[in-house]
Amino acid sequence: MVTDRPLLKASYSARLATPRTAAALMAGFEGTWCIAAGWAIDLFLRRITRPHSDVELLIYREDQEALRRHLDGWRLFWVDNRDKSAEEYPRILWTGEYLEPPLHQVHAERLTEDPLALDFLLNEREGDDWVFRRDARIRRPLGEVIIDSGCQMPVIAPDVNLLYKAGDMQPHDRLDFNSALPALSVEQRQWLRDGLETCYPGHEWLEVL
Repeated sequence: MVTDRPLLKASYSARLATPRTAAALMAGFEGTWCIAAGWAIDLFLRRITRPHSDVELLIYREDQEALRRHLDGWRLFWVDNRDKSAEEYPRILWTGEYLEPPLHQVHAERLTEDPLALDFLLNEREGDDWVFRRDARIRRPLGEVIIDSGCQMPVIAPDVNLLYKAGDMQPHDRLDFNSALPALSVEQRQWLRDGLETCYPGHEWLEVL
């Protein structure tokens, strides 16, 4: 069970990982992972459409202990996102407690002569299905959630990615939708449309899907 701890701030400046450095770091990871969020859209499109402030990786919640072992020697924080009214979510030093929902984000910082930082997003699964963290009615076979980007890096499927982005949209999420939309297959458009109608009836993206 997670308990509250004082917020710890990073005391050094770490460079942000790139998709390729992140992929190299994940070599040998015992669980499942892929590139997520904005970089996943660009890797799916095989072109850079906008600047990116970080690299986010998807792993499944059940693999969080495997992540701790894989990043032995790194400083890890979980993000306390429980107060939705907070202007900024605090980062709490992660000392090994199991992270239960709704907690789903981990920041990793490498304290070496080459400091590095990247983020992890914990996703849910039940049996052979991925389960949408925000609405368990939405599911997808695991084999359809992570796809080959063609750039030797696995990425989250664009329709799944956009469903996450639809919830609390920022300007970059709208940019990602507009960039990805022409490249979505008929099936991907339909799946995203169904997901939006289930979770976010009346969503602005439904008009163009």
